[in-house]
Amino acid sequence: MAPLGPQVSIGTVLCIEDSTADMQAMQALLAQRPGIKLLCATTAAEGLAQAADADLVLLDLDLPDRPGIEVLRVLQADSRWRSLPVIVVSAESRPQRIDECFDAGATQFLTKPLDGQQLLRTIDQALNG
Repeated sequence: MAPLGPQVSIGTVLCIEDSTADMQAMQALLAQRPGIKLLCATTAAEGLAQAADADLVLLDLDLPDRPGIEVLRVLQADSRWRSLPVIVVSAESRPQRIDECFDAGATQFLTKPLDGQQLLRTIDQALNG
């Protein structure tokens, strides 16, 4: 896989994703951004426990212990995390579901299967304002 452009992002990205294959794909993509530290969580509880260390969250909606939309609402309800950008990454792409995520505070919504270049551009934009 060739690099997808210059590395411009610096920060800590928390990926809350229960699929091993999707997490591995995310790790491979973010390896192209040496300035990014990746934190991994496979459950909502693990993700919320690590949120304080993140500059950005990549959030799957289908988690084993709690729906991702609830995680998003918890993050938005807490003043410590309200400004934390959250990019929802999901195969569930019904317009109503996407609207629900934005209404709950999502910064962006990306549909699986992911376009690697689009994901990196979206992360770069979120981390760099």
